[in-house]
Amino acid sequence: MTGAIGVEMLSAAAADQYGYGAPLYCILYSVEELLEMLGIVLFMYALLEHLADATGGVVVRLPAPPA
Repeated sequence: MTGAIGVEMLSAAAADQYGYGAPLYCILYSVEELLEMLGIVLFMYALLEHLADATGGVVVRLPAPPA
């Protein structure tokens, strides 16, 4: 989350200086979103690892798609 907050401050500065349609703003915005998604993935991984340690294992089953 810290990386996303830092990049968000940079993207806000780029938007103020160059506008929301500028390539620099678009790149920084995309990097910010990527960092947020990676943070969620890391949180989910840590949560599943904790559950596996606490309960002896975690199994995720998805139904088969309809034919």
